[in-house]
Amino acid sequence: MFTTEEEARTEGDIHRPQLILTPEGCDLLDGVSGTLHVRPDQQLRIRYSIALALIGFLTIGSLITVLHALRDQERDIPVVNIAGRQRMLSQKLAKATLKLTDAVDDLTRRSAVDELSVALDAFSRAQRYLEFGSDAQQLPSDNSDTVRAGLARVQPHFEAICGAVRQILKVHSPESVLDKGLQDKSIQRSIAAEVETILAHEAGFLSGMDDLVSVYEAEAKAHTDKLLRLLHGLASLFILVLLLEAFCVFDPAVRTIRRQMVEVARASAATAENQVLKRTNEVLEREVDRRRVVEEQLRQSGAEINRLLKLAGLVRHSVVVCDPQGRIQYVNEPYVKMTGYSLEELIGRKPGHLLQGKDTDRATAAAIRRHLRRREHFVAEILNYTKEGHPYWVSLEVEPVFDEAGQLQCFIGTHVDVTERKENEQALEHARRAAENASVAKSEFLARMSHEIRTPLNGILGFTELLRSREYSPEQQKVQLDTISSCGKHLLQLINDILDLSRIEAGKLTVCKEMCSPHQVICEVLSLLRVQAEQKDLLLECHWTTGVPETIYTDPSRLRQLLVNLVGNAIKFTESGSVTLQVAIDRHLPDPQFVIEVHDTGIGIPDEHLEQIFSPFDQADTSITRRFGGTGLGLAICRHITELLGGDISATSEVGVGSTFRVTLSTGPLDGVPLITEGMAEACRHQPGDDTQCEADLTGRRILLCDDGATNRELIGLVLQNSGATVEFAENGQQGLDAVEQHGDGIDLILMDMQMPVMDGYSATRKLRRSGWTKPVIALTAHAMAGDEEKCRNAGCTGFESKPINVDRLLKTVATATGESAEAARLRPAESTRYTSAAHVIAMCESPLHSTLPTEHQKFRVIVEKFVDRLSDQIESMETALARADCAGLAQLAHWLNGSGGTVGFDCFTEPARELERAARDHQLPAAEDVLKEIRNLQQRIELSWRSESMPETTV
Repeated sequence: MFTTEEEARTEGDIHRPQLILTPEGCDLLDGVSGTLHVRPDQQLRIRYSIALALIGFLTIGSLITVLHALRDQERDIPVVNIAGRQRMLSQKLAKATLKLTDAVDDLTRRSAVDELSVALDAFSRAQRYLEFGSDAQQLPSDNSDTVRAGLARVQPHFEAICGAVRQILKVHSPESVLDKGLQDKSIQRSIAAEVETILAHEAGFLSGMDDLVSVYEAEAKAHTDKLLRLLHGLASLFILVLLLEAFCVFDPAVRTIRRQMVEVARASAATAENQVLKRTNEVLEREVDRRRVVEEQLRQSGAEINRLLKLAGLVRHSVVVCDPQGRIQYVNEPYVKMTGYSLEELIGRKPGHLLQGKDTDRATAAAIRRHLRRREHFVAEILNYTKEGHPYWVSLEVEPVFDEAGQLQCFIGTHVDVTERKENEQALEHARRAAENASVAKSEFLARMSHEIRTPLNGILGFTELLRSREYSPEQQKVQLDTISSCGKHLLQLINDILDLSRIEAGKLTVCKEMCSPHQVICEVLSLLRVQAEQKDLLLECHWTTGVPETIYTDPSRLRQLLVNLVGNAIKFTESGSVTLQVAIDRHLPDPQFVIEVHDTGIGIPDEHLEQIFSPFDQADTSITRRFGGTGLGLAICRHITELLGGDISATSEVGVGSTFRVTLSTGPLDGVPLITEGMAEACRHQPGDDTQCEADLTGRRILLCDDGATNRELIGLVLQNSGATVEFAENGQQGLDAVEQHGDGIDLILMDMQMPVMDGYSATRKLRRSGWTKPVIALTAHAMAGDEEKCRNAGCTGFESKPINVDRLLKTVATATGESAEAARLRPAESTRYTSAAHVIAMCESPLHSTLPTEHQKFRVIVEKFVDRLSDQIESMETALARADCAGLAQLAHWLNGSGGTVGFDCFTEPARELERAARDHQLPAAEDVLKEIRNLQQRIELSWRSESMPETTV
C-alpha cells in the first residue's frame, strides 16, 4: 500500500520494506533500520548499463577478430599469389632459354635475351619477397618454421636456375660475342649445358614451390579456422549475455514495474480511474464500431463474390478466375467441360501450362504473358488443347480486378469456343486461294482457247476470201473447200469440247446406255484417226488380249468420244513409232470390266504432272500445249465420261519413252453374250469412215412439215422434194393436227417444230399420240441444251434435230425413220461441203456475209432472197418490240431468227438470236439492245452476189 513516510513510521510497520512515494520517484524504505534503499528504476538503469557494456565489449571483440582475420587473409593471398607466380616464372625462364637456343638470327636472339633478363629479374625479386617479406607487396617477414624449411629446400634449385640463367646472359652479352663465326658452336654448347641445368633444377623447384604453396594454404586455413572458432565462441557468449540480460535484468524490471503500476493504479483517484475507464470504453467502442463496419463490408463482399461465382456457373461461356500470379482460383462448369480437366486438376495451375500445345502460336502466348505482367485488359484468340489432346480455338478476354487501394486482387477471364468460326475462316481462305488459282488457270485456258479458235477461223475466212476473190479450177476449189471443211470440223470439235465441259461443271452431262458392239466402236475410231497416224508415219493398231463380248451395256457415243480423245492425244504427242490399243475383259470381278489400254511411244509425261493432266484448267505444261496445239480439255472430259460409265482412268508414263492410258468401264451383265475372236476384230478394223454425204431416195414418201418460219418451210421442203418426197406444210401445231386428220394414214412422217404459235410442237405431239397416231415424229428445235432432247422424247417424238438444220443429217434421219435407210439412204463420198451447215462464226471484221447454201441453183437463191427481204422487216419489228418493252414479242421474233438464219446458210445469226431470246425472256433489256445492234450490223453486211450490178448492196 502507498503511504507517506511519517504515516509509515507511526503505524509501526517497520518490519517490512515499504514503498515511499516521493517527488523523485518510488524509494524502498527498510522497516528495521529505516535505511532508504536504491530505487528500482535506478537498479534497472544500472543493470541495463552493465548489459550494454558487456554487449559492446563483445561487439568490439568480434570486430577486432574479424579485422584480424581479414588482415591474415590479405597477407596470405599475396603470399600464395607470389608463390604461384614463382612457378610460372621458372617455367618462363625455361621457355626463354629454349627460345634462345632455337634462335637463328640476331634479332630473335636479342629478343630472347631481353625476355630472359626480365624474367630472371622478376624471378629473383619474387624469391626475396618470399624470404624477407615486403611492405609494398604486403608480404610478411615473419615466416613460420615450416615456411622457412620449405624455402630452404627450394633455395639450391633457385640458385642453380639463377646461376645458369646469368651464365647464359653472360655468354650472350655483346662483350662476350666478339667473333660470331668462331664462337657460335661454343656459345651453343654453353647454352645447352646451362639449359640442362635449368631443366634439371626446374622440376625440383616446381615441386618445392607446390609444397610451399600447400604450406601457405594450410597456414591460411589454420588461421581462418582459429578465427572461426573464436567468432563462434564470441557469438555463443553474446547469446549467453542476451539471455542473462533477459532473465536477470529485463524480467525482474518488468515484474517490478508491473507491481508498481498495480499499486499506483490502486492509489489513483476515482476520477482518474473513471477517466481512464471512460477513455478505454471510448476506444473500445470505436474499435467495436470499426470491426462491425469491416465485418459488414466483408459480409457484403463475400455475398457479392458468391453471387458472381453463381452467375459465372450459370453463364454458357467459360469463366476462370486467377490470382495475381496467374494461378487458377476458380472455374465454372463450362470451362471444365471445354478443357476436359477436373476442378481439382485446374486449381493452383496456370492455364497456359495446361492448355497450350505444339501448334499454339508462340507470339500470341508471349503477348498474353506480357499483358498479364502489365496488369492490363486484353483480348486474344489462341489455339488450346484439351486434356485428351484435341485442339480447339478460344476467344479469350481477361480483365484485372483491383481493390480500393489500387492493389491487384485477381484476373477474371472468359473463354468462347470459336473453333467452328476459325475452321470456316480457314476453309474460306482455302476456297479463296483455290478460286484465285482457278481464275488464273481459266484465264490461261481462255487465252489458249482464243488461239485455238482463231486458227481454224483464219483458215475458214482466208480460204473463203480466196474463193470469192478469183476463179479457181474445180480441183483447186475442192482443195480449198476441203480445207474449209477441215477447219470447220476442228472448230466444231473445240466448241463441242467446251459444251461438254460446261455440261460437266453444271452436272448435266448425261449418258444413254444401250447394248452396243465395243469392237465396232473401236474400229470406227481407228478408221477415223488412221489418216492422222499415216500422215505422221505412225503405226496404229489394235490387239485383243482376251475374247471381247459381242455387245456390252454402255453409251456408244460417249465411248467413241472417250477413245477419240485418248487415241488422238497419243497420235498428237507421238513423233515416231506407234500407237497401240490393247483391249481385254476382266471377269475376275463381280462386275466385269472392259479394259482398254492406249500405248504410245511419244514424248512422255513427268511423274509430278500425271494427276494434273486430268484437270481442265490446270495443264501439265503450257509450252507442250503451245507446241502441239489443243485446248487441254480432252483428258478432263475423258475422266468424267469414265466416271459416268462406271469406270476409271489412269496414266503411267516415262519421259522420252512413251505413255500408257488405262481405261476400265463397266460392261453390264455378260451372261449369254458371245465372245468375238481377234480375227473377227481385225476384220472390223478397215471399215470406211464417215467422211461422206447422204443421198437419200425418198420417192413415194409423204412428209408433213410443221414450222412457223416460212424460210425454214421453203428450204427444208426444197431439200426433201429434191430427194423425191412429197411435202405438205403447216404453220403451227393445230394446222398439223388438222392435216393429219384430213390425210390420215397417207402421211409417213412429221417434222415438228417445237416452238410455234397457236399450238406448240410439244402439245401437238402429245395430242397425236393420245389419238393413236404411231408414225415417226422428228422434233425440230433451236434449243439444243442438255435436257431438250429428253423433253421432246417425253412428249412423244421419235427423233431429234437441232437448228440450224444439217441437211445430210436430216436426210439420214428421215430415211432411217421411214424405214428406207438400208435401200434408199445410200452414202456417197463427199465432193462438196455446200449442203453442210457451216460452223457458227461471228467475225468482227467488215467483210460481206454470204449464204452457205448452193445458190447456183435458182430455187435456193429464191429462198435466200425471201429470207433477206423478210429479215429487214423482222429486225424493225424487234426494235419496235424493244422500244415498247414487249419482251414476249421480242423473244418470239428472236426465236424465228434462231431457227431460220442458220437454215438458209447464215449461221452467224444463230448465236446472237439465242442471246437475244434469252435476254428477252429474262427481261434484260440493256443486254437485248446490245445484241440487237450486233444483229443489225450482221444484216447490213449480207451480200447477194447474183443480183444486178445496179444494186451492189444486197441487203434490205
